[in-house]
Amino acid sequence: LHYPLRRQRQMCIRDRLRRLEEFYGVKPILYVTYRSYALYLREGYEAYPLWVSRPLLAPFDKNWSFWQYSHSAELEGYDGAEQRIDLNVFRGSLEEFQTFGLAG
Repeated sequence: LHYPLRRQRQMCIRDRLRRLEEFYGVKPILYVTYRSYALYLREGYEAYPLWVSRPLLAPFDKNWSFWQYSHSAELEGYDGAEQRIDLNVFRGSLEEFQTFGLAG
């Protein structure tokens, strides 16, 4: 990606993140693919929690909070409208999950 275009997109991302944090009082979660992370978010966003969508490989290369490891799973006991659903895992304890994202 051309460097000026990348910088322009990063500035837009920073502005939106700042406004979201001001409004909600917590840091937004960055939902990323490997490519979007590599192109725009590799540097300068370390303080933001990452939700990594990477079904084929575990995101062991970065400090992530959530990992979406499937886009099309069938879950026994699930009776919603969609036949196939996303599956995610939280990287932390139950106590950490219960307080994740709370302002304070």
